[in-house]
Amino acid sequence: MLGPLTVRYGGRDGLMPGAKARTVLGHLVAHAGHLVTTDALIAEVWAGTPPATAANTLPGRGRGHVCST
Repeated sequence: MLGPLTVRYGGRDGLMPGAKARTVLGHLVAHAGHLVTTDALIAEVWAGTPPATAANTLPGRGRGHVCST
C-alpha cells in the first residue's frame, strides 16, 4: 500500500502510522479468518531479513491497536 491509510473502527477514523503497520494490517486483512503467526508477520514486514528484536518491535505488538486517531 502506498501513502496514508485511514481505517474506520467503531465509527471512528484513524490513521495507520508507518509502512510496517500498514504491512501488518494488509497481511491480516489478506488472511482474514485464518491464524496468522508472529513468524509470518515478521517475514512479511522485514522481507526475510528481520532484526534480532523483530518480535518485540512488530507494529501493534503489546498494544490494543495499531491505529492512532
